[in-house]
Amino acid sequence: MHEPNPSPARRNREECHGVVILVFAALSSVFLAAVAAFWVSARHLRDHAWSISSQAAPAVVRLRRAHTQVSRIELALRSADSAQRIRELRASAHELRRELVAYRELSPLLGQQAAPAELEIRAAAIERAIAETTEAAAHAPTEVADAEAGLRHALEGFNRSVEGAIDRSAGAGAALALEIDRHWARLEKRAAVLGGLALCALALAASLVVRAVGRSRREADRRAEELEQFAARVAHDVASPLGAVRLALGVLRRSGAGEREQRAVLRAEASLTRACQVVEALHGFARSGARPDPSARAPVREAVEGVLAQHQAEAALLGVGLQAGAIDPCVARCSPGVLVVLVQNLLSNAIKYLGDRQVRRVGVRVLRRGGHVRVEVEDTGPGLTPQLQQAVFEPYFRGPGKDKRPGLGLGLATVRRIAEAHGGSCGVLSSPGAGSTFWFELPRHLRTREDSGAPPLHAAA
Repeated sequence: MHEPNPSPARRNREECHGVVILVFAALSSVFLAAVAAFWVSARHLRDHAWSISSQAAPAVVRLRRAHTQVSRIELALRSADSAQRIRELRASAHELRRELVAYRELSPLLGQQAAPAELEIRAAAIERAIAETTEAAAHAPTEVADAEAGLRHALEGFNRSVEGAIDRSAGAGAALALEIDRHWARLEKRAAVLGGLALCALALAASLVVRAVGRSRREADRRAEELEQFAARVAHDVASPLGAVRLALGVLRRSGAGEREQRAVLRAEASLTRACQVVEALHGFARSGARPDPSARAPVREAVEGVLAQHQAEAALLGVGLQAGAIDPCVARCSPGVLVVLVQNLLSNAIKYLGDRQVRRVGVRVLRRGGHVRVEVEDTGPGLTPQLQQAVFEPYFRGPGKDKRPGLGLGLATVRRIAEAHGGSCGVLSSPGAGSTFWFELPRHLRTREDSGAPPLHAAA
């Protein structure tokens, strides 16, 4: 089996697809990098914010509460009631100890391991002074003044240490806030860099796409020009002998031949007319740059009847039965010659590849599907594997088998090209050993007399 070489248009399409994939990969990489950068920076910001909310701020609160207990101790010293003063001093000392324990759990997280030890020493001094004051009030009233003076001195030392610890905790919170600002600035820079990279990737993508489209357009223009020149040569080379054949058939028809010969001449002239239509249609299609004439119309019944009649003799020689199912009356939006080319290529392909099947039958049917007309050619041939179904409409594709049939492998490729150029489509339904159904669809011309309901076409053979 011959594997077709990719056409320049197909190579350009594949190149455009590659550019799109490359651009998508580049943008995806930039996006993932941006997400990763934002995630890392957001994690740092969250950690610092958590440190401020759960460590620095609570540490300041605990120190403020300890300072409040010191103030309560100072107030208790002014109380005239000795018993009440002792109770308040002991209660405040106990609360002071609780606040220092809570602060001690937070300070290592802020890098202030020395602060709790200093405050613990100051708090122990306060507790000793309170004990001495209590002892003096109970047993040596004359020493109370000295004991209270020592307690006030211990309280002043504790206040100085607390104020220093508060300043350090506040400084730690400020440092974390400054670090948040730094991370935010870095995040903004990364966002700007990644945004610039994304813009560069888009600019590069646009440039590559424009270049690919430009090459594709130039290639299409070149191929259209070559096709027009080739079509003009082919039309001229084919039309010249066809004109001579038409003249010879006219002479033969006027020569007074018998009725049988006259019928043969009429069939030959009909086939010649269809051949001229095909040449003119393909030439016009090529000259238009593969753009169909939007005003063209073709009755489907007439085209199918003509192609079936043209292939009757060939089918009979090969032992193939041609059958035509009911054909919905309709008009396709294409020229008659183009419609003949499509039907003729599918029918010839079906007859050619029946192989040595015992049941040799080819059927044609026409269906209306919404705004389209669908022509199906069904055969009893060997069928196609799924792999072959994907390749049969490629240019220069030849079917498998030892006995290579004549031809270039352009028939089905021509069907696809013409059908798609007219806004239609084509395809095949097949399975190995169960035959194949090749089809094409073309836009249907609506509101015509042909669509109004003529009787269906009956079996041709």
